[in-house]
Amino acid sequence: GRPRKNISGGTHGADIDAMATTIERLKSGDAALVALLAKEDVLWKKGLKAYGESKASEARKAFDEVVKMQGGQRRADAQDYLSKGIPDLEKADGLLSQARPLAQKKDKASLEQARDIVQKVIALDTPRTDTARNLAGDITRGLNALAGEAAAAATAAKVNELKSGAAQ
Repeated sequence: GRPRKNISGGTHGADIDAMATTIERLKSGDAALVALLAKEDVLWKKGLKAYGESKASEARKAFDEVVKMQGGQRRADAQDYLSKGIPDLEKADGLLSQARPLAQKKDKASLEQARDIVQKVIALDTPRTDTARNLAGDITRGLNALAGEAAAAATAAKVNELKSGAAQ
């Protein structure tokens, strides 16, 4: 190919130069590189699918293989999943397993504790966020039902108090 000028400056100059070199190698029909990038793409998609399905160990395995590939293009992205995405997913799973039994209880303290845990899961922003939002809805309905029961009991007590006052 024709000589290239290095794109210097900025924080991504070296990355851009590396990509330009890769593009030149692909244009020249570098079969080994084509095969490597095809394999990386399969692993990358496998990792994304597993992560999306909340299968942390499967995702970790795929992204780990991507990170180990020499000359691949997705190493940094895969490393992000390994260092942040997957640990957050595992943390979300752990928190949900704490919140679920609390959400089944009928007392205000348990439901409020479950709600606080679920808010942490939602804040992690993982594939478990929708599950957490659904559970949050159940918890809110439970808390509203308790509040309704308390209000009804208070009204009944007031009515009884008025009745006994009138009887005297």
